[in-house]
Amino acid sequence: MLNGLLIWMTSPDESDRLANSRLGFVHNSRWVHRTLILLRWNLMKKYDFRCAALLVFVGLSAPCFGGEVATNDSSGGVVHFRESGGLVVMEAESTHSDLGDWVLKTDVEDYRGKGHIEFTANTKNGGNPKSPLQYRFTIEKPGTYQLSVRSRKRLEGEPGDKCNDGYFRVVGDFQANEKGAGIDILTVDTKLYGGNADSWGWAKMLDAHHKKHLPLYEFKAGETYTLVMSGRSIRWNVDQIVFRHESIDESVLNGKELEESPRVE
Repeated sequence: MLNGLLIWMTSPDESDRLANSRLGFVHNSRWVHRTLILLRWNLMKKYDFRCAALLVFVGLSAPCFGGEVATNDSSGGVVHFRESGGLVVMEAESTHSDLGDWVLKTDVEDYRGKGHIEFTANTKNGGNPKSPLQYRFTIEKPGTYQLSVRSRKRLEGEPGDKCNDGYFRVVGDFQANEKGAGIDILTVDTKLYGGNADSWGWAKMLDAHHKKHLPLYEFKAGETYTLVMSGRSIRWNVDQIVFRHESIDESVLNGKELEESPRVE
């Protein structure tokens, strides 16, 4: 006999949190079926309501627990990449997440893949994290990896330090590197900034607590991780997301043959 559990939340912040949280239901040490439905609609172009419903059927003895974004489950429609040769290369448009306030574009020349995405909410000075996008990847070669994001700031007369950042966090079993940001920074939405105004550049530095930090991660072999990218400042464009092993020279980022990593089917 199955029991049904329904969780319904109407707060925009709470529904976003639920939609990007791992909700596990275990029965006899196995994951069992769960369905997450995220509904979003606009009323009269003025109010933005988000409701999330979670309908779960579990056995009588199945307990539940909460956490972060699921990383060890192949379901959920998240595109799953595999590290190869010390690189994890993911096109920004290669996500099954609802783009929300991100839009797919092709107007900035020399983009890689099928296009690039631009954030259309908040202001030139930034704002709270919105429209989180998920990217899943599995590491085969352990060690220190640095995050770099191919990006461009589309300025409309603003100073050069505007429209140039987004929020990033990583979920999974990893450690921080002593030369970079602490684990408390790497696992929460933290501003990553960079990019050029007239061409593609690279965002490679985190900004937390008014200090600059390198985004360095000690990844483990065989582990699966999820990168979550959320919008921060309007008109920031993202083309490609790269995790680079310390053994790979940084010059590879500007190579013309930096192709997307293979996917896990």
